[in-house]
Parts: sequence; structure tokens; C-alpha cells
Amino acid sequence: MGDRAASPPLGSVDEDLRPTADGRCRARSRRTVDRAGCSGSGRADGTVCAVVARGAVYWINIDKRRPCVVVSSHDVLSVEVWQTHVVPLTSNLDRAGLAGNVLLKSAATGLPRDSVAVPLGLEMIDRSWLTEYAGQLPSALVDAIDDGLRAVLGL
Repeated sequence: MGDRAASPPLGSVDEDLRPTADGRCRARSRRTVDRAGCSGSGRADGTVCAVVARGAVYWINIDKRRPCVVVSSHDVLSVEVWQTHVVPLTSNLDRAGLAGNVLLKSAATGLPRDSVAVPLGLEMIDRSWLTEYAGQLPSALVDAIDDGLRAVLGL
């Protein structure tokens, strides 16, 4: 595996790895890898990215394949680390009425169906689990998820 590209030191970010305004990866090669040699977040088209955007919606595999929203702070996301915090989404719209949960229309998420963000399911995952980019939430919905996190965590 001698052709792996070297990544910037911890605390710095290569401009080519910064996500675009809509949360998409700029990296265009599977040769973009983190310091451990593991791919960063990947997309269905084969591109990878070590840095993702707050409020980005991705498909992941935790207990099953499901969408999630990246909720780590911009400061954490701007550093090349292997983990990020995500809030899982469910298509069970009956859960929209539960404390802290946020209804997300499909037009806002890039997903095929309306979903509910479940802040109680907050999880720290390896960024390589982010497999397919779906879309970027508007800031008002990210703020609503933040409110949900504050409610369920007592912050």
C-alpha cells in the first residue's frame, strides 16, 4: 500500500479535504486516507473525505442501514480525527411527537421519505461508517436538533 497519500498532521486540514458548502467531499480519490490508513467518509461514487460538515445527512450502518445527521461541532469536524457524533434518523413518523425529536421533510434531507431525528440515539461513530451522502440540512433544522439534544441531555 505504498501509494497512499500522506495526510496533514493532527490539527491541520488540507484544503482539498474541506467539504463544499453543501457538505459534499472535494477529494476525488480513494487514495485520501487518514493517519491510520483507513478511508475517511465515503460516498457511493467512490470519493472519500476526511472532513464532513455539521448538519450533513449520510447513510450509515450501525444496527442496520439508516440515515443520520452529523452533529459534531465545526471545530471538531475541522480537525482530522476518526470519530464524529451523529443523530440517527427514523422513518417512523409516530416518533416525531416524542420529547426532543425533530420531524424532517424529505425535501430538506435529500432522503426518499420524511424522517424523524432522534437525539436520544446520539452516537459517536468512526467517520468511515459514513457511506453515502444524502444532503445538507438547513441551519434552522440543525438548530432544532441542537434543541432536541439539549432537551434529552439536560444541557
